[in-house]
Amino acid sequence: MSENALRTELAQEPIRHSGLGVFASGGVVTLTGEVDSESLHQEALSIATATPGVQRVEDRVQLSAAATPAGTSGEITPVPPEPVQPPPAPPALEPPAGTDQDEWIATQILARYFQDVLVKDASITVSSSGGTVTLQGSVPNEAARQQAVRIAKEIGGVAQVDDRITVGR
Repeated sequence: MSENALRTELAQEPIRHSGLGVFASGGVVTLTGEVDSESLHQEALSIATATPGVQRVEDRVQLSAAATPAGTSGEITPVPPEPVQPPPAPPALEPPAGTDQDEWIATQILARYFQDVLVKDASITVSSSGGTVTLQGSVPNEAARQQAVRIAKEIGGVAQVDDRITVGR
C-alpha cells in the first residue's frame, strides 16, 4: 500500500476539499481532520478500506459543528467563518524501520500540507536530502507561502528549508 496511492484516491471531488489528513504506515491508515458531512466521512472511510494493502483504518475524523447529519437535506444555514488557525504541530514521529529518512520527512510535510487550509490546494513539490528540504511550486498568496515554510520547519529531522515557492498562479 502506498500513501501516495491512497492520497490520489482521496483527492477525488468532493473529498479533496474536505480537510482530511492521511497517514499510512505498515498497512495501517490513519484518517484525521474535520469534515462537513457524515457522507464525506463515510466515503473517505470506504476509499481507505478498499485500498489494496490496507489492513486497518484508524478513524480520527471529526464532524464539524456545522455538519449536516447523513440522510438529511436540510436548508443551508450560513456559518460565520472562524479565524484561520494553523493546526498544532503533531508530535515528532520516527520513520518505520527500513524507511528512507528523506522520504519520510517529505511525506510528513505533504501530510501536514493536506491538512492545512492555507496550503492544501497549493501546488508544492517537496524534496529532502540530508535534512535540507526544498519547496518548489506556487501558492496563491504570501500567507500560504509562509505557512508552507513554517510547516516544513516543524517536521522532525528538518535542518534547513530552501524556499523556492512563488506567490501567484
